[in-house]
Amino acid sequence: MGIKYLWEYEDIYYPRQMKTGEVGCFLSHYKIWEQMIERGEKEVLVLEDDVKFEPNFITNAMHILKQIREVPNWDFLYFSREDVQFSKEIIVPGTENIVYAEYSYWTVGYVITREGAKKLINSKPLEYLLPVDEYLPIMIRSDHNEDDSIAITKLWLKRVEPLYHNVDFAFDESQKTFYFSKNRVHWSNDRFAHIISLKEEAFQFARRSSTDFVFFCDVDVLLTNPKTLDILIKLNLPIVSPMLISANHLYSNFWALEEEYTIIMSQGVGEFKVSMVHSAVL
Repeated sequence: MGIKYLWEYEDIYYPRQMKTGEVGCFLSHYKIWEQMIERGEKEVLVLEDDVKFEPNFITNAMHILKQIREVPNWDFLYFSREDVQFSKEIIVPGTENIVYAEYSYWTVGYVITREGAKKLINSKPLEYLLPVDEYLPIMIRSDHNEDDSIAITKLWLKRVEPLYHNVDFAFDESQKTFYFSKNRVHWSNDRFAHIISLKEEAFQFARRSSTDFVFFCDVDVLLTNPKTLDILIKLNLPIVSPMLISANHLYSNFWALEEEYTIIMSQGVGEFKVSMVHSAVL
C-alpha cells in the first residue's frame, strides 16, 4: 500500500512511536473513506468498536444531523471526542449546540461527507502515517481553508502605510493552493526554490531602499512583545531570531536537537547559539 511512517513521529504524552494497532486503526478508517467515495455515499456515520450508546442516541443524532445539514459545505462532525484544549469553543452559526471543535482526540464516532473523505484521501496520509485521532484534527483545523487574506492585507496596508517609510505588497490572486511537496515532511526542490525566490525579492527591495536590517516573519507568527524588533536590532548580530512558543506545546523556531534544546524546556532567558533558525529571523 506504500505506507510510510511520519518521520521522527513520537507521541507527545508517551515517548513512543506508532503501535501496530494504531496503524490498523488508521487503515480501517482509510478504507471507509475509500469505499464511501467509490459507492457515492453522501454521508457516513463511523463508529468504532468501543463506542457506548447513550439513551435516545438515535433521536439526538437525527437532531444534530438536521442542524449540521443546514451548514454550508460542512465536511466532518464529531459524535464523540476528547477535547484536549479545555478552551471555550465557538457555536457554529445557525445551530443550537454544534461547536467548532478545538484540537481533539478519539475517533469513537463521527459523521463525514463524501467531499470530506476526498480531502482526507487526497492529502495522501499513507505517505506520512500518524494516528488517525491526530491526523483528523490537524486536517480539520488547518487545511482546506479559504479566506480573504488579500483583501484584509490591502485594508491593513491602507491604514498603516503612512506609518512606514515605504510599503510594497505583491500578490497573485490566481494562485490559491500550492503543491510543492510529496508530503508534509519532505520539501521538493520547487518548494525550496519558491521560498528562496520570495526572500531574494525581499532582499532586492531592501537594497533598493537602503535598508539596514531585514526581518522575515511567517504569516502564522504572532509577536506579542512590541519591543521584539528593538531588542533584536540592539544585539547587532548577522542573524538573530526571537524564541517562539506555541499555545499547545513547547515549540520554538530554532533547530537544535543537541544540548541547546533544553533552553526552551527550562524557559531559559538570554542569547543562545543554535544550529538553525526559521519562521521569524532578522
